[in-house]
Amino acid sequence: MRLPLLIAAALMALTICLILLTRSQPSSAAPPYFSSSFFGIRVDQSVALASDGERLVGELRNMALGARWNSPIDCLPAVGKSRASWTPDERQWCDDPTISGAGVNRNEFAPPVYLAAPDTRTVRVLFVRWDGLPKDVPDLQRAFKEVPIPPGAQPATGSDGTLIVYQASTDTMWELWKARRDPQRGWLADWGGRMRNVSTRDAYYQTTPGTPPYDEQHFWGGPSARIPNLPGLIQLSELEQGVIGHGLVLAVPKTKEGIWTHPAQGTDGSGPSAIMQGQRFRLAPWFDTGRIGNRAVRAIAEAAQTYGLVVNNGSGAVSLMQENWRPRYTSDPNPRLWQGDNVSFVMKTHFPWHALQALARPRTCRDPAKPCLP
Repeated sequence: MRLPLLIAAALMALTICLILLTRSQPSSAAPPYFSSSFFGIRVDQSVALASDGERLVGELRNMALGARWNSPIDCLPAVGKSRASWTPDERQWCDDPTISGAGVNRNEFAPPVYLAAPDTRTVRVLFVRWDGLPKDVPDLQRAFKEVPIPPGAQPATGSDGTLIVYQASTDTMWELWKARRDPQRGWLADWGGRMRNVSTRDAYYQTTPGTPPYDEQHFWGGPSARIPNLPGLIQLSELEQGVIGHGLVLAVPKTKEGIWTHPAQGTDGSGPSAIMQGQRFRLAPWFDTGRIGNRAVRAIAEAAQTYGLVVNNGSGAVSLMQENWRPRYTSDPNPRLWQGDNVSFVMKTHFPWHALQALARPRTCRDPAKPCLP
């Protein structure tokens, strides 16, 4: 009599273990996202470097460590020490309360990406002002007249309220900034952008030739540089595999005011930093990424070395963008994918910020009313 009970108990325990083991696995296999021509091009080792590259990399590294952007000392030794043991110089230069250091947006500021089927029912998204009245943006509003937002879609919970929809059957992407769903009015947003033919084009917004109505305009898009997040997003499936096959977008706390460089189409920069939105960096070819212990950081470093990084937004921290886990996972996989490490700490101390190189800027622009062409 006891044997069947023991077998039943063992089967029950095995079932529970399998459930716990699979809870953080994706609910379904996600199709690969598009690989745009801009982010998919390998950085040639002979590419021209910026003449002020040392200053640019120095500023970026300091901000990544949470130090003052113009710190004259190396603040890396201070990162791993108790603040009580900091030297006077470290206390003066290695703590900037306006900068959180380096990190990866993985939760409330990570854009959720929803993959729309060919037959997904479309909805209108209304762009509204601060007072709730409709914005006077006829071309943008026309582009969001029919958006295939899947049922149950939710924007990111952070203040940016980002939401991305990609439909492979039409090769079209829609991205929203400060998106929310009103019970009476439906989907609302402060701003956004639609991009057609995303798998075969350069990944920045461009004003279509001719006269209005325009199918696309260069000042559309969620990020302030008008370079969308999706092509430079760290995909969870890539962290599962340990390989990222494209370039990455990068948000930086302090970017130069009033000027940007192609492929950026604008900026929200408000400081004296030399780093412009649209600035591209790469990890130096001589750096051995095999030295990096954390698997996720190593994959990011290898992508930076092969394809590069591009500054596409302002932020309170030096931030890479990772896909939000909620659309495809039943529980948060980040502790497993990041090997249980503190992500901010390993990005500060394990990512080789000192070995970055700044690429030469193809063109700088100042007039937001005009496209910033190569």
